[in-house]
Amino acid sequence: MGSDPNTVPNIQVRGVNALPTTTSLSEEYKGNSNLPTFILDGFEVSVEKVYDLDPNRVSNISILKDASATAIYGSRASNGVVIIDTKAPAPGKLRLNYYGSLDFEAADLSDYHLLRASDKLKYEDLAQLYVGTGAVYVDEEYRRNYNERLKLVQKGYDTDWLAQPLRSLGISHRHSVQLEGGNESFRYGVNLTYNGTSGVMKGSDRTRIGTGIKLQYNYRNLRFRNEITYDKVTSNNSPYGSFSDYANMNPYYYPYDENGQLKKILFTIYSPSSGSTTVVNPMYNSTLNTKDRTAYDDFVDNFSVEWDILNNLKLKGNFSLERVNKSTDIFKPADHTDFATVEENKGSYTKGNTVSSSYDGSLVLSYFGQFKKHALSLNGGWNIQQTSDDYSTYTINGFPNQQLDHPAMGAGFLEGSTVKGDATMTRLMGFFGNANYSFDDRYFVDASIRMDGSSLFGSNQRWGTFWSTGIGWNLHKEAFMKEVSFVDQFRLRMSTGYTGSQSFYPYQALMMYQYKSELAYQDYIGTVIKAFGNSNLKWQRTNKTNFGIDFGFFKNRLSGYFNYFIENSKDLLVDVNMASYLGFDSYKENLGETQNKGFDFNVKLTAFQNKDWRVNLFVNGQHYNNTLKKISSGLSSFNDKADAAGSTKPYVRYIEGASVNTIWVVPSAGIDPATGNEVFICKDGSYTGTWSEKDYVPYASADPKLSGTFGFNIYYKGFELNTNFYYRFGGYAYNQTLVDKVENVNPYNNVDERALYNRWQTPGVAAIFKRISDRTATKPTSRFVEKDNYLSANSVSLAYTFRTDWIRHFGAQYLKVAMTANDFMRMSTIRREIGTAYPYAHHYSFTAQLTF
Repeated sequence: MGSDPNTVPNIQVRGVNALPTTTSLSEEYKGNSNLPTFILDGFEVSVEKVYDLDPNRVSNISILKDASATAIYGSRASNGVVIIDTKAPAPGKLRLNYYGSLDFEAADLSDYHLLRASDKLKYEDLAQLYVGTGAVYVDEEYRRNYNERLKLVQKGYDTDWLAQPLRSLGISHRHSVQLEGGNESFRYGVNLTYNGTSGVMKGSDRTRIGTGIKLQYNYRNLRFRNEITYDKVTSNNSPYGSFSDYANMNPYYYPYDENGQLKKILFTIYSPSSGSTTVVNPMYNSTLNTKDRTAYDDFVDNFSVEWDILNNLKLKGNFSLERVNKSTDIFKPADHTDFATVEENKGSYTKGNTVSSSYDGSLVLSYFGQFKKHALSLNGGWNIQQTSDDYSTYTINGFPNQQLDHPAMGAGFLEGSTVKGDATMTRLMGFFGNANYSFDDRYFVDASIRMDGSSLFGSNQRWGTFWSTGIGWNLHKEAFMKEVSFVDQFRLRMSTGYTGSQSFYPYQALMMYQYKSELAYQDYIGTVIKAFGNSNLKWQRTNKTNFGIDFGFFKNRLSGYFNYFIENSKDLLVDVNMASYLGFDSYKENLGETQNKGFDFNVKLTAFQNKDWRVNLFVNGQHYNNTLKKISSGLSSFNDKADAAGSTKPYVRYIEGASVNTIWVVPSAGIDPATGNEVFICKDGSYTGTWSEKDYVPYASADPKLSGTFGFNIYYKGFELNTNFYYRFGGYAYNQTLVDKVENVNPYNNVDERALYNRWQTPGVAAIFKRISDRTATKPTSRFVEKDNYLSANSVSLAYTFRTDWIRHFGAQYLKVAMTANDFMRMSTIRREIGTAYPYAHHYSFTAQLTF
C-alpha cells in the first residue's frame, strides 16, 4: 500500500485466529477475517470509520486481548478488541478549541536501484535479446532492433521514470474547530473538521469533511447523552496509474514528442519470433478526462440514557443508528491506453453503489457494593444488532469522446455483461452477565458469560455461549511486603475463557440460488443453485488463556506489565471439497484448528526528574508462534493445486503442525560457478539441477523473534521531545524483489542493477544469481530467503506549550505548537523494493492547538 491515502491499513492483534476459504485463497487469506473488533464510544464500527476518524476527538484508546478483558464482547473478540473513547464536552463558559496542521509528504525512492539507459541496453545485449537464429534476414532484424535502441541512448534519452508521476512535495492541511460549554446540568459540544490529504502521486487525494453535535443533559437521577455526526469522505486515485508501471519503463523511452506533448505510444517492440508489441505511455492517461473516485456519506446518531435507580444500582440504555452511502465511479474514455489495442467498444464507465444501514442497541443493569473489605460489581445486559448492505455495480462500454463522462452516454453493455449486485442482512441478539469480586483490595475474582444468536450460522446452531474467568492477587498489599519499600505495585493475574468471531459472509450457512437472466422464459427468470448450505454450521471459538504480571517500583518510576498467552481456536470455518458431479466444489464446515502462543510486555522508566526536567524511556514488544492444528480437505487440495501451478512466489502451504507464516522453498546449494546454473538439494540430501515441488521444505518462519516499539519523552518547562521507533528481528522473508527484478525479469522492461552486475557471466567466477542469458523461471528457492531485521523511526516530535500569562493578552487560554516527522528513517537487512503499487513517503507536519 505504501503511503497511499486511499488504502485502509490491515491490523492484527496476537496473530491469526481464522482461516481463509479456498475460493480465491491467495487473496482472501489477507482479508478481514483476522481484523479486531473496533468499538467507538460503546458501538461497533468499521476499520474505515476508524481510519477516517478525526484524531483530535479521541480521548483514550485501549486494546483488549485476553479473555477477561474481552468477555463482554465475547462473540466478536477472538481477534481482540480496540476501544476508542471520544472527548466529552467540558462544563464552563463557552470555549473555542482549534487544531490546525500543515503536512508535507516526500516520496522515498531509496529502495529502487534501476538501470540507467546505457546499462540497460548492455544488459539486454548480454541477455541475448538481439541474437538471431543464424538466418541472415532474422539476424539483420535483431541487429536493427538493437541499433534502434542504441540510437535513443546516443541521443541522451535517460528518463527518470520513477519521478514522472510524483509530486515534488505532497501538501495537505487539517483543521478542527470545537465549541463547548454548559454546566453540570447541561453540556454541549459542536465540532467541524476538514482534512485534505494529498498523496505523493499526482492526482491522488482523500478529503474528509465532518460535523457533529454532542449533548449531555442531567435531570435528577437521569443522564441523557446524544451525539449526531455526519462525515463525507471523497477519495481520488491517481490518473497516472500504478507506480509499478513506471518502475518497468526502460530509461531510453522518452515520454514527450518533438512538440513537447505526451506520446500515447512510446515504442513498438518487434521480434521475428513473436511479432509486434506496443509499449504505451502510462503518463498519457493524465491528459484525459478520467475518473477513479470513491465517495461515501456517513450519518450516525448515538443515544444513551442512564438511570441511577439507587446509589449503587444503575440502568443504562444505548442505541445507535448508522447509514452509509458509498459510490464508486471509474471512467476511461476511448483514448485511454487500456484500449490501445482494442478495435471496438472503446471506453468504459464502471459505476458501483453500496448502501449500508445498521442499528445497535443494548440495555445494561449494573450494581456495585462495598462492605468493609469486600467489593462486588455485577452487570447484566441484553443487546441487539442488525446490519444490511445493498450493493450493485455495472460497466458500460463505448465512450468515443472523453467529454461523454456519464453512463447514459455509453453504447451499452458488452455481450454477456449485466448489472451485478448483492443484498445481505445480518442480525445478532445476545445476553451477557459478569461479576467482579475483590477482598481487601488484595484478591480479585471475575467471571463472565455471554450467549449470542447470529444469523450467520446454521439454523441448528444459531446460538453460541462464551465465558471467561480470571483471578488476581495484589501481592504488594500483603503484610510481608510492607517492608519492601521500593515495590509500589506487584500484581499477579490469570484468566481463561472462550471468545468468538463473526467476520464472515452473511449467507455462508444457507443454500443459495442465483437468478440467471439468460434463463428467462416469458415472465419468469430461471435460477440455479449457487452454494450448498449447512444447517449445522456453528460459531468458531477461541480459547484464550493469559498469565500476567503488573509491576511498579521506586514510586512507580519503573512500571509495566508482562503477559504470556495461549490461544486455541477451534471449529474454524473452512471449505470442504465435494465431488464435482454434485454440482459444487465445496461447502462450509467447522473443521479447522489453530494455536497462537507467545508473550508481550511493556516497560516504562522515569530516568530523571526534578522541578524542570523529566525524562521517560519506554519499550514494548511481543512474540508469538502460530500452528495449524487441523485443516480441511479443501486446504489440502489447495496445496496440490498450487504445486501444479508452479508459482514463482512462495505460497501459504496449509500443513498440520506448521505455521501459516512458514516459508516453504526448495533448498539451494547456490550457483554452479562452472555453468551459472542453480544446484538444488533434494530431500534425500542429493544434489540436482532440476527444481521439483516434491523437495519443498519448511525452511524458515516469517514470524519475528521479537517486535515492538521503543522511544523516549523529554519534558523541560514547556518543551516536549517525543520519539517512537519500531523494531523487528529474528524472522525471515522471501526477497521477491530479487526474484522479480533480477532473475525472473522481463528483459524488455527495466530491471534492478543487480541483474547486470551480480549475475553469473564468467565460467569459474562465483556469483549469487543465475547467468544473464538464462530466462527460465526461478521457482521458490532458499537463495532468496533472508533475515528480516528492521528498524524504523515512526515519529519524532518537538512541541512547546506557551505559558498562560504570555497568551492571556490576546484572550487565549492555551496554545501549543509542534513539529513532527513520521516514517523518515528505515533500516533493513533486506534490500528490496517496497511500495511498488504506491511509493512510501516521509511525512512532516507543523501543528497548532489553540483554546479561547
